[in-house]
Amino acid sequence: MAVIVGVSGAWKDVQRQLSVSNVSAQTTLEVKQKLNELEQQRQWQHQAMEQEFINKVHTLSQDIQQKQSSLQPQINALQSQTQQQIQKLDIEIIEYKSNVDSQLSDIEQRIEAEQQRLSEYEKLHQSQIDQAITELSNQYENDSFDLNSQKYHIDTKFHSQLSALRQEKISTQNQPEQVPEELQIINQNILLLENEKVALAKQGWAAQLHYWLLILLKWQWSSSYSSQLSRLSQERNQYVEQVSQQHKQAMEKINTKIDETQKIYNAELEKIEAEKRLLAYTYQQTKTQTQRKIEVQQRQLFHSLKQDKIDLLKNYETTYQKSERQKIELKQQEQSTIADWHHSLKTTQEQYESLQANRNNFIQQGCDQFTQKIENLHHITSSKPFIGAEAELAVIEHLSHLPNQYYILNDVHLQLHRYTKCFDNRIISAQIDHLVIAPTGVFLIETKNWSQKFAQSGHYYNPYQQAHCAAWLCRCYLREVLGIQVKVRSIVAYWGALPPKDKKYFSVPKQIEAVKGYIQYFKEPALNKYQIEQIVSKLNPSPQYQGDNYLAFH
Repeated sequence: MAVIVGVSGAWKDVQRQLSVSNVSAQTTLEVKQKLNELEQQRQWQHQAMEQEFINKVHTLSQDIQQKQSSLQPQINALQSQTQQQIQKLDIEIIEYKSNVDSQLSDIEQRIEAEQQRLSEYEKLHQSQIDQAITELSNQYENDSFDLNSQKYHIDTKFHSQLSALRQEKISTQNQPEQVPEELQIINQNILLLENEKVALAKQGWAAQLHYWLLILLKWQWSSSYSSQLSRLSQERNQYVEQVSQQHKQAMEKINTKIDETQKIYNAELEKIEAEKRLLAYTYQQTKTQTQRKIEVQQRQLFHSLKQDKIDLLKNYETTYQKSERQKIELKQQEQSTIADWHHSLKTTQEQYESLQANRNNFIQQGCDQFTQKIENLHHITSSKPFIGAEAELAVIEHLSHLPNQYYILNDVHLQLHRYTKCFDNRIISAQIDHLVIAPTGVFLIETKNWSQKFAQSGHYYNPYQQAHCAAWLCRCYLREVLGIQVKVRSIVAYWGALPPKDKKYFSVPKQIEAVKGYIQYFKEPALNKYQIEQIVSKLNPSPQYQGDNYLAFH
C-alpha cells in the first residue's frame, strides 16, 4: 500500500465549514449520513411538535371553557363579598358616630359645668389674688424691716467707731509735748538768773557788783552750764522733731482708719440697698406670676375640654374619610379583579387563536434546531469545496492501493524564487491537488468533479492548462531546489464531465478509476530511493495554504 502524506485541500475547507456548524466527520460519506440522520430526527421532531400542538390546543380549549363557566359565579361572589365589607364599614361608622355623639354630649355637659364653675370662681378670683398679694406684701414688709434693722445696727456700729476715731484724733492733736526733767531744771535756773539780774538792776551798783561777783563765782559753773545748755537744747530740738513726726504719723494712721471704716460702711449700705432693690423686683415678679398662675388655673380645664371636643370631631372626620376611602378601594379592587379575570380569559383566548393561526410556525420553531443544521449541511454538500473534496478523497482512496514505494502527497503548495514562463503566462507558485512520487517518475494530478452543464458553460480556468503549467513549475522547482532532473507528467482526474482537450497541453484526462492504471503503465526507472526521499521531504504539503487560486500568474 502506498504512503499517503497530507490531506485533501478541498476537504480542509469542508472541515472548516463543518466546525462552524459543530459537525464532526472524517469523510464526505459521514457528512451525508449525518445529513440523513438529522433529516430523520427533524421528521421525528415534527411529529412530536404536532402532537404537542394538539395537546396545547386541547389544554387551552379546556382552560377557556373552565374560565368561561366559572367567571360569572366568581364575579357574583366577589361583588357580594365587597358589598358585605362595605355594609360592615357603614355599620362601624354609624356605631362610631353614635359613640362620638355620646362623648360630645358628655363634653358639652362638662363644658357647661365648667363655665358655671368658672363664673363662680371669678367671684373669688379677686379675693384670692388680694390674699396672695397681701401675703406677699407682708413678707416684703417683714423682709424690708429686717433690712432696715440691719441698716440701723450697721449705722450704730460704724457711727460709734467713727466717733471713737475722731475723739482719738482730737486727743492726739491736743496732747502737750513732754519736756525732759533736766531741760526743765536748766530752764528754771536760767529763769532764776534772769530774775536776779532784773532785781539787781533795780537795787543799784552795789547790787550789780554783787551780781557780778556772783557771776564771777559762778563762772566756772556757767561754762559747764552753757555747754550743758547747748547739749540739752539740741536734744530738746531733736525730741521735739521726733514727737512731731510721731504725732503726724499717728494722725495719718487715724485718718486712714477713718477712711477705711467709711468705705466699709458705704459698701454695707450699698449691699443693703441692692438687697432691697432685689427684694422689690422679686416681690413684683412674684406678684405678676401669681396673678397669671391663678388665671391659667382658672381657664386650663375649660380649654382642655374645648380641645377634647375639637380632637374628637377631627378624629370622627378622619375616621369617616378613611371609611369612605376604604369603600372606594374595595370597589376599585373589585373592578380590578374582575378586569384581571376578563383579561386572563381574553389572553387565553388570544393564545388559543394565535396558536391555531400559527400552527406551522409553532412546529417549525420546534424543528429549528435541526433545520438550521440541515440547511448548513445542504449548503456544505452543495458547495464547490465539498464536490471537489468527494473527488479528491476518491483519488486518494484509489491511489492508496499503489505499491509501498509510491508516495502520494496531497495539497502541495510550491513557490519559486522567480517567475518562469509557461506558454504565454509567467508563473511563480502553484497549488497541487496530488503528487505521486514513484520510482518511475513524478505524476501531478489535478482533480475535477464537474457536471456536464458546468463543463459546457466555459466559466472556469482551463484544467488542461492548469495541470500542464503546474507540472512545468514542479519540474522547475525540483531542478532549481533539489537539482533533480525528472519529467513531471500531468493528469486531469475527473468525475462527471470535462471540456474537450486542447492538443497543445500535455495533460492527460483520466477518470478517477483509471488513474492508478495509467501511473503503473510506466515501468522505466526514473528516480532512486534517495531522490524519492528528498522530494517527499521537500514537498511535504503546507498546512498553512488556503484558497482556490491553483496557479499564481503574473
